[in-house]
Amino acid sequence: MGPGSSGDRAMTTSDIVLDRLTRLHPKKIDLSLGRMERLLARLGHPERDLPPVVHIAGTNGKGSTVAYLRAMAEAAGLRVHAYTSPHLVRFNERIRLAGELIPEADLTALLEECERANGDAPITFFEVTTAAAFLAFSRVPADVLLLEVGLGGRLDATNVVARPRVAVITPVDLDHKEFLGSSIETIAMEKAGIMKPDVPNVIRPPSEAYSILLQATVGCSHNKCTFCAAYKGERFKIKSDDIIMSDIEFAARHCRNQNRLFICDGDALIIPQKRLLAILKAIEQKLPWVNRVGVYANTKGIAMKSAEELAELRAHGLKIAYMGLESGDDETLKAVNKGADSQKMIDMGKKIRAAGVALSITVLLGLAGRERSGIHAQKTGEVLSAIDPEYVGALSLMLIPGTPLYDEYAAGRFPILTPEETLVELRTMIAHTSLSNGLFHANHASNYLPIRAKLPEDKARTLRLINKALAGEVRLKPEHMRAL
Repeated sequence: MGPGSSGDRAMTTSDIVLDRLTRLHPKKIDLSLGRMERLLARLGHPERDLPPVVHIAGTNGKGSTVAYLRAMAEAAGLRVHAYTSPHLVRFNERIRLAGELIPEADLTALLEECERANGDAPITFFEVTTAAAFLAFSRVPADVLLLEVGLGGRLDATNVVARPRVAVITPVDLDHKEFLGSSIETIAMEKAGIMKPDVPNVIRPPSEAYSILLQATVGCSHNKCTFCAAYKGERFKIKSDDIIMSDIEFAARHCRNQNRLFICDGDALIIPQKRLLAILKAIEQKLPWVNRVGVYANTKGIAMKSAEELAELRAHGLKIAYMGLESGDDETLKAVNKGADSQKMIDMGKKIRAAGVALSITVLLGLAGRERSGIHAQKTGEVLSAIDPEYVGALSLMLIPGTPLYDEYAAGRFPILTPEETLVELRTMIAHTSLSNGLFHANHASNYLPIRAKLPEDKARTLRLINKALAGEVRLKPEHMRAL
């Protein structure tokens, strides 16, 4: 995040100013928004006069996300600002104005303007140079600003933007523990600090990583689960037909290499039948190369559709739905406020499968705590067997600060399972799961032991693998490598 080394290249005027700016604060990193807000006020609040902002945080992939989005937007004829860090050779690389690196003379002038406005007040190098970038972005017209977080998110200098158009969080892992915290949970909370009320946060299943993402809804229609912070503070709404159809038109022009499409957010299946059918027909017409459309679905959304309506959606391209079962234990489902009991889960899972829509079910290891771990595992296996989905994905619980379940943990009322206890739970769950022809995966980044099994044929082999891991013969993923 510092100015970097100029190596053997000649010093420029901006290098001289940048060198002075490194001396305004005794620390290279000192996360806070106060100094940034003070300087921006003296500059006339350029952060309030920016193009629509896409704010990007995360541990891995921020830069590639910016590059990918910039390429897409520029291919669509949009003028794109971009702010990234660090730079490789010249500081100018951090600031792109309408697709071009900021000119040396303009950069120097902006840095000096910020230096004068700041005076001798303490401010970090990243803060003052980010202020200079905001000045540049506010004075040159553009259609979008791709804004990469420097470090963390909640207290990063870029987080003075009150209302970005969308917030993006790339994969989270352990980084800068001395500033962000020592666990994935606390680091994730810092990254999630860029999320704002009523600002879209796009979330999709890992298997839809290379799909076209069409955001038709914002948030989750239930949004009451005690373990989930994905849509915290987000009021559920369905986007207007005009916006959805415009996004499909955009995909028709610029997403010809992707043959799958995922309709976001948390429960797109709850969109009224007439509107959802119109979306699918538009996808058929405008994106004829797309051969699979997927959605998140909960029991309420499935219940609101008749069997005939689900079959009609399937006939127009809806081929897979993702449903969070989490647990087959009614007491656990009630405790986490899932909004449905196990029988409802079974009935709705069977209903959507009967319509010909493939079903991918998520279950959550550790959700019942220690006392009901065995019951949770057995009952979950039994419910999975009753539904007989095509796919099962097992994740391991990672508590998120700010959620009710985390508060229970912090108060000492909810224990987190050890890696070994988690594996015992997974073993019990698989032992009680009978699928006719399904894939059972536990290869999510949160899991200690990656598993990819086709059931029923791989069941015995998978149970032997878990037993070897419990005996210490197979190495488990270390805690610092787990991620959300």
